Amino acid sequence: MQHKAVSPRQQMLWEGLWTLYGSQENFRFENGILTTRDCWVADESAPLENFDFRFSARAPETATEAEIWAGFRHANREYRYMVGLRGGSHKHLYLARLGAVGYDRMLALCPLEWSPEPGVWYQVRVVCAGCRIAVYLNGEEEPRILCTDEDAPFRTGCVALGGGYLETEYKERMFCSSRPAACCRFRLSMLFPSAHIPQETWLFMWL
Repeated sequence: MQHKAVSPRQQMLWEGLWTLYGSQENFRFENGILTTRDCWVADESAPLENFDFRFSARAPETATEAEIWAGFRHANREYRYMVGLRGGSHKHLYLARLGAVGYDRMLALCPLEWSPEPGVWYQVRVVCAGCRIAVYLNGEEEPRILCTDEDAPFRTGCVALGGGYLETEYKERMFCSSRPAACCRFRLSMLFPSAHIPQETWLFMWL
């Protein structure tokens, strides 16, 4: 059953309102599955700084190749981070900061040993703590991407799904901020052993 939109840009997804950016014609939400193409949706109810964001996504079985995109620390259309899992001839995991007036920055481009395929669900996880970002794939214990972005002009924002030009389906999204009791914490020095990190700085993960 398709959910009724509250306004042209406000869409009821799962248990809350999300804001739609881009082409409304290429947006669908049916039976708990979000489908986007040339658009994305952002949960603007709770701007986050330190969080653990997870979702599952795939390209439809009929697609010619797979590209999965999502956003985090989404302040607005111009200021946000993008993570992408790209198949076909690309075969990489991509991380970038988008910003107006020269604030764009490529943060990581991680080659993959395999190419994401249409019809296969992939699990993506993004963990942020301060200027440090980790990206995981498919429940792996070690992150595929570890980076810092110290000169970012923004540190908070919401999570977002979509943003690519190819049709993509999303399900099972979840996120946890730095506060809830459902999170445990461990020192960032476990992931960045060579960096000087204050002991009060923590990276938050799901139990």
